[in-house]
Parts: sequence; structure tokens; C-alpha cells
Amino acid sequence: ADYQVADATGAGEMVGLGPVVVSTAVMVLLGWGVLALLERFTQSARGIWTVLAIAAALLSIVPIFLVEASGATQLALTVLHLAPAAVVVPMFRRQF
Repeated sequence: ADYQVADATGAGEMVGLGPVVVSTAVMVLLGWGVLALLERFTQSARGIWTVLAIAAALLSIVPIFLVEASGATQLALTVLHLAPAAVVVPMFRRQF
């Protein structure tokens, strides 16, 4: 996959490693913060957080199919969006 995507105007952009790492780290930290807040205010924090985290992961793949990209690129980007969730959700569900 070449990670080359184009928007509706045809403007192309290459998806690089830096933005992927930074955006993943930001989302993981945001998720951790949401979990911490939920734990302060509700007894069912982990259940609520799990639903929110899975919904966010699934919603994050929607834009992938709204840009022009090869099938291989779309598949690779989908995996890049869902792989962190597959690691973070079970990890955060465990009691620290």
C-alpha cells in the first residue's frame, strides 16, 4: 500500500509515520483521560468507556472510505485505525 489518499477535489496527500504516531498517542491519552473521569463519577465506568472506545474506533474508519485511495491503501489504513483499539481497549479494561 502506498498510503496516498486524495480528497474530493483530487488533491493528493501521503500519510506518513509521524502523523500516525502522534494522532494515535493523542487519542490513547484522550481515551485514558475519559476513563479516569468516568471512574470518578460512575460505578460502571469501564463498561461505558468500552462502548465509547469501540464506537470511536469504528467511526474513525468512516473517513477512509470517503477519500480516493486504492483498495490496499484503504485496507491498510483501516488496520492502522483498528489495531491500536485492539490493544488499548483490553489493556484499559483491566484493573490497574
